Amino acid sequence: MGVKDWRPNPKIDELPDGTTIERWFDRGVLHRAGAPARTEVWPDGTQVERWYENGRMLASVLTAPDGERTVDEAGILEVPLPGGVSMAFIRIPPGTFLMGSDDEKPIHQVTLTRGLWLAVTQTTQEQWQAVTGKNPSHFKGDPNLPVEQVSWEDCAGFVKALAPAAPEGLEFDLPTEAEWEYACRADSTTAWSFGDDESALGYHAWFDVNSDSKTHPVGTKRPNAWGLYDMHGNVWEWCKDRYGPYKPDPVRDPQGPRSGEYRILRGGSWGVIPWGTRSANRYWYNPTDHYDLVGVRPVLCSSP
Repeated sequence: MGVKDWRPNPKIDELPDGTTIERWFDRGVLHRAGAPARTEVWPDGTQVERWYENGRMLASVLTAPDGERTVDEAGILEVPLPGGVSMAFIRIPPGTFLMGSDDEKPIHQVTLTRGLWLAVTQTTQEQWQAVTGKNPSHFKGDPNLPVEQVSWEDCAGFVKALAPAAPEGLEFDLPTEAEWEYACRADSTTAWSFGDDESALGYHAWFDVNSDSKTHPVGTKRPNAWGLYDMHGNVWEWCKDRYGPYKPDPVRDPQGPRSGEYRILRGGSWGVIPWGTRSANRYWYNPTDHYDLVGVRPVLCSSP
């Protein structure tokens, strides 16, 4: 945000709709921002405030019961890869949400206690090839097409191969199913991150009606409120978890079942009907399966 020193007076921006955003900075870090803010309280009493500007998250501020404050500024992290290629990640704040839907039952409360960085787009063929030296995809012709025909085991190997590129204090991984749905929803509670209107899906996703039965370059549809592209459609995305039924109890930082034959997929693909692209929709495959509907989106999280 370009502010290096404390400013006793706020930086003021007026949005096109007349909303005024006031932001105070302390040593270059956003201290607080003017209304409107979305506020929630976690079960342990932690208060979470999030500020939005033009539909995009500006910052998240956590205030613990003892008064300690933690600020997460929204931002993009560019990670260099071999061959002059890079991968962009966007900050996802901690928070609490309701996971599941009337079709994916039971709906249950999930709290994610740590922020993370999720890739802005699905992994492209160019990025995959820069790291592995191979391109297993069925659909080719544009380096920005999402990589596909990659198994869960392939993707677990991919994030390990990314390790040397990880910024200090962070490590690559596959997102958990809870992290994925939380990031996809981006504070929404509707069927899709943009609402419940199925007729608007074509603005946000490649699916069976508009895909011409193939993948499309990433980032060519509208992003969600947190700046993530293609969370609905184009290719399914592998998650870290094994498949298992939900439980009704509130959970913190769930990792999925400890055992199981299948691994979770999220997001839908170019070949599914609109229902299959919903934020809560779950699917699963054998971790050794390869399909031209399936790709990956890695996450950067704090090192243990």
